[in-house]
Amino acid sequence: MSGTTTRTRTPALPLAAALAAMTALLVAVAVSFAGSARAAGPPDILLGEAADFSVLASDGITKTGAITVTGLVGSAPTGITGTGVITPSGVERGVADGDVATAKLNLGTAYLQAEGSPTSGTLTGQIGGEILTGGTYTRSGALDFTGVLTLDGENDPNSVFVIQVSSSLTVAKDASVVLTRGAQACHVFWQIGADTVVQTGAAFKGNILGQNDITAATSATFEGRLLTNTGAVTLDNNTITNPVCAAATPAPTATTPAPTASPTKKPTPKPTKTSPSRGGGSGSADDSDDSSGGSGSDSGSDSDGTSTGTSDGGSDGDGNTPTSTPGLPDTGGPPWFLAPAGALVVLAGLGVVIAARTPRGMHRG
Repeated sequence: MSGTTTRTRTPALPLAAALAAMTALLVAVAVSFAGSARAAGPPDILLGEAADFSVLASDGITKTGAITVTGLVGSAPTGITGTGVITPSGVERGVADGDVATAKLNLGTAYLQAEGSPTSGTLTGQIGGEILTGGTYTRSGALDFTGVLTLDGENDPNSVFVIQVSSSLTVAKDASVVLTRGAQACHVFWQIGADTVVQTGAAFKGNILGQNDITAATSATFEGRLLTNTGAVTLDNNTITNPVCAAATPAPTATTPAPTASPTKKPTPKPTKTSPSRGGGSGSADDSDDSSGGSGSDSGSDSDGTSTGTSDGGSDGDGNTPTSTPGLPDTGGPPWFLAPAGALVVLAGLGVVIAARTPRGMHRG
């Protein structure tokens, strides 16, 4: 009995849709991971007008010796006293100065922001010798450190460090804060709930946002600011430098090299016709322009400077003809995750083709 054989195919659309959805999901996850692989720590603390001040206080500033600053020095409602000399001159702001009032309002907001920054780690009572990466670190109680405290930016110049101390901070004599791998003092904030004492010869970095008094002992240096909401500040032969964040380096952009102009070929001059001298007895050729009647001379010379019988008008090519074309600058390869994502897309396509061509059953009629 004769019959016809027919084949039925399972629609490939559901399989294709599933594979496409899986590929899109994996690509989205890869892109998200690449964009957030390195967190820069908590949000930066916004100082507002307080950023213009090297020293800002409420209960007065006492100065002794030579004080060098890069910003303003102000206090209100209690003013600035002492025999010290602040350099440069003209940076002191008095009780009734509007800049001080605005800066203090902004400082209060910044203090609350630093105090409320989400915690990423806790500190012991002594942090000398430790290495901290970008984040918010909390100490419930007093905090001291001797020796060297290292803040590691992990090659991210935007890393933010917030150190929350509920009580007092004491920096030992000759102790120092060291910044490595892109960490910047402009992104370092010390939120101190009580008094701060930086002892003799210490090299401190970061902005102190104090709730109470700040004391800078003899010859202590600062890359940062000494700012207190309600307390006083004592200065003694100190140098205070307002930190400035380094500008971000723009990514290199590909440029197309300008076309190289081809060397212009000099036209070949026509040779000068010569004719025998009608009156000459020697029988030598005489140039039509030569009145001497002597031997003929051509007017041409080779382009390389060598005299020849006839000018060839050509170019030697010594540096005139480029031997290579400048290429585009190397802007780096594509992100690493594009290779596996591309492979997944190819595999998805192959799956669709196979699903569409594979017979799923046979029926005889």
